[in-house]
Amino acid sequence: MNKAIFLDLDHTLIHPLEGRLFPADKNDWEFKQETIDYLQNLTNLDSYSIFIVSNQGGIELGYSTEEETDEKLSSIAIKMHELGLPLIQATYCPTMEGYNRKPNPGAAFELASEFQLDLSNSIMVGDLITDEQFAKNAGIGTYVDVRDI
Repeated sequence: MNKAIFLDLDHTLIHPLEGRLFPADKNDWEFKQETIDYLQNLTNLDSYSIFIVSNQGGIELGYSTEEETDEKLSSIAIKMHELGLPLIQATYCPTMEGYNRKPNPGAAFELASEFQLDLSNSIMVGDLITDEQFAKNAGIGTYVDVRDI
């Protein structure tokens, strides 16, 4: 079984350039340096696979599209690989409800099945109570609040 680091996207891994709550477009983002530092400083990072797990309800609400979200996540993956961070996959829930929308555990269970992940020895990094509840609901062993790193 493999271990994973699950990362929330907005305000955990990235944030808008101008300090807005939500990005203006697919290019309006930069990494949160403290999260990148946390990942790079994990002494056993090579024993973890990294996954982004995000709620993107703005798609259903018409603020963005799945195509724009996919393009943004592709750019993030490229930049993470350039930093030596082994991002395996990014997954998101494009609706305001559903089993794959955090705090529901669907996304973790699907990834665990596909990649043979040991959730109990994995880490979730987030910024909201829904992220913490997601970790609990999925049986993820460790929750890290991005504000504490």
